[in-house]
Amino acid sequence: MSMWMTPIDVATFVTQLVAHVASRLRIPDFELKSAAELMEEVREKDVAVSEALLEFVLAYEEWYAVHELIERAGRSESRLQLLVDRVLARDAKREALKSALTKYP
Repeated sequence: MSMWMTPIDVATFVTQLVAHVASRLRIPDFELKSAAELMEEVREKDVAVSEALLEFVLAYEEWYAVHELIERAGRSESRLQLLVDRVLARDAKREALKSALTKYP
């Protein structure tokens, strides 16, 4: 199972995600700020969205880490089950973030 993503792709995705959420919350000048700055502003504007965003980012990074583990150590039944678990967790956190953002069309 070869990964088509790199750690840089993951970091880019997270940065774009944070900017997208900031945009949805109508944070001014979001495109001129770092992800760290935007995370603070998202938290100030809506704690629930901020928590959902952070949980999704963590779940996404955990999912990617399992892929890296499989790349390094090889496939096994337990690693593949861990991957399935991480996919389900990642997808659930994504849905929770989408739900938290519904009040910001």
